[in-house]
Amino acid sequence: MPIDRAKFFAALSPSPLPRPRKPSQVKTIDAILDEAERRKITDLRWIADMLGTAMGETGINLAPVREGFKATDAEARAYVKRKGYRYAIVINGHCYYGRGLVQATWLDNYTKLTVIARQQFEQGLFPDLTEAPDFVNNPDLLLQPRWAVWAMFEGMIRGTFTKKKLADFYNDTTTDFVKSRQIINRMDRAAEIGGYKKQFYADLVAASV
Repeated sequence: MPIDRAKFFAALSPSPLPRPRKPSQVKTIDAILDEAERRKITDLRWIADMLGTAMGETGINLAPVREGFKATDAEARAYVKRKGYRYAIVINGHCYYGRGLVQATWLDNYTKLTVIARQQFEQGLFPDLTEAPDFVNNPDLLLQPRWAVWAMFEGMIRGTFTKKKLADFYNDTTTDFVKSRQIINRMDRAAEIGGYKKQFYADLVAASV
């Protein structure tokens, strides 16, 4: 169902997004709602889950980030290496640490996203581009709002990241804002982020027309 944007931003609870709203918050929320409309997603639970997930993964600025909220590639590489994460290795000059709105990690996920994007490009879904985005050879594309939002939708709808997908947790018989955390990262901070999702859902319902 359509969302009245002005009504939605007015209805947004100060928790988890305190007022005044930051430009980055408004930009990302608008981009997510735009993408939901483009894909004709009508289940507000799906949209609320993605908003809450993005909030949980990127923090108060609600904008695409490198893992550890690091400002540079070098800082992010040093961070994941210091943490001892297995994906901290460098492959063909790149390190596939978390990036974007959902913190996609591992070469395998960057490869899957590249394959999906190439298929969609060949289907004519990116008419403004002369070539398909290549996240394997340019992983920082996921720091761009367009591709951060696109990757989140593709990954969470398809189950790209963990094989769990939105339809597993939101359907005719199930609504689970907490266990849906498994779509991204097992149950890490599941209750906290589930709270964000529930609040976003209430705000979306209040603004639906």
